[in-house]
Amino acid sequence: MRSKFFLLIVAVLLGAWLLSACGGATPTPTPEPTEEEATVEPTAEEAEEEPTAEEEEATPEEAEEEGAAEEEAIDGETLVQERCTVCHDTGRIDREDHTEEEWAEVVDEMIEKGAELTDEERQIVIEYLASR
Repeated sequence: MRSKFFLLIVAVLLGAWLLSACGGATPTPTPEPTEEEATVEPTAEEAEEEPTAEEEEATPEEAEEEGAAEEEAIDGETLVQERCTVCHDTGRIDREDHTEEEWAEVVDEMIEKGAELTDEERQIVIEYLASR
């Protein structure tokens, strides 16, 4: 009788311990923002919606410089670093040796698997990979 009672106590304690271990953490309440904190500056997207007078009056030279800067920013190596290494390292990419057509197939397969490239970026990446 004594051993049954002891086993019952052990079983109850073990069950209580398991139930407490499985319980999630108690969520901590987030404090309400004060009036000062509630006044939020517009986000970058909101700020971009309404161009300033200076932006509207850009000269052709400034527009050309901005276009050149954007083209420089979009190079194959940078795109590969930013987009392809999300899933695998550059060593894997560097070990591959394909023609431009083969790289096109590989890149298209990666896009199907979720790689995010525009049509222009896709072509830049393919040309970069084939030229190495």
